[in-house]
Amino acid sequence: MNKSTTTPKARPADKPLNAALLQELQQRQQIWRASEPLPIAKGITAELEPSRYPELDNALNGGLPKQGLMLINSLFALGEIRLLQHYLRQRLQDRLLAIIAPPQQLSSDAWAAMGINIDQLLLISDTQRDESLWSAEQCLQSGRCAVVLLWEELLQEGKSLERQGKKRVVTNRQGQINRPANRSINKPINMAEAKRLKLAAEAGSSTMIVFRKPHSAKLAADLHIELEAKPRGLCLHIPKRQRGWPLRNIHIDFSRDWPELCVPKRPQNVISLAGKRQTGKQQAH
Repeated sequence: MNKSTTTPKARPADKPLNAALLQELQQRQQIWRASEPLPIAKGITAELEPSRYPELDNALNGGLPKQGLMLINSLFALGEIRLLQHYLRQRLQDRLLAIIAPPQQLSSDAWAAMGINIDQLLLISDTQRDESLWSAEQCLQSGRCAVVLLWEELLQEGKSLERQGKKRVVTNRQGQINRPANRSINKPINMAEAKRLKLAAEAGSSTMIVFRKPHSAKLAADLHIELEAKPRGLCLHIPKRQRGWPLRNIHIDFSRDWPELCVPKRPQNVISLAGKRQTGKQQAH
């Protein structure tokens, strides 16, 4: 006995959206095309602080976030503080700038030259990893600190024998006393710790900025910036940001503010020796 087969009914073709209706929905910001920039809702620009670099502010639709967690992946002394100097100066007002575990001794003259009042600097150093993270969380929650800077590479866990109070003397074959061994190791911030810092920053209307090594593990953050050195300044890549797609190749020109720190442009009438040899070979052939 043959089983009866039923042929499914053909579905009517989907009707294309009316062009006028589609345009009306876009004007009301009720529809968004992935190929277009995200629409900026009312009040969003109030949550941003201009960096005073037009290239960066235009890319981020207004500037850097006024609160939350920011990650900056960069080699040390690449220009990361200079990139933030206008942002820091505007954010401080009558609040403090907390600096935790800096990689080098701070120069008060350098900070003053950037327009930062050194009386508003709060330095926390020579701390262990848990102490540094606890200090950052307290500074953020207190509301007294507008911005907290922390270098992840300096988050050391463990103490040397000398700091632990163990008087152990080790000598070599020549009878010379060796210094106590340092058992501290670097332990990057994990996802749970990043979430705590982000929540603390939001509670105190503060900004937590963590400087990290290039190619560090990804964390949940409001803004993630990667820095790359260029002869005239920096090239920024933004793998993660709120209300927007990732961005690449944002060039920041430092020659406007610090021409002495930039590689001067080569005159157009100068031909490199390698280029001249290459041209000669082509003519010979």
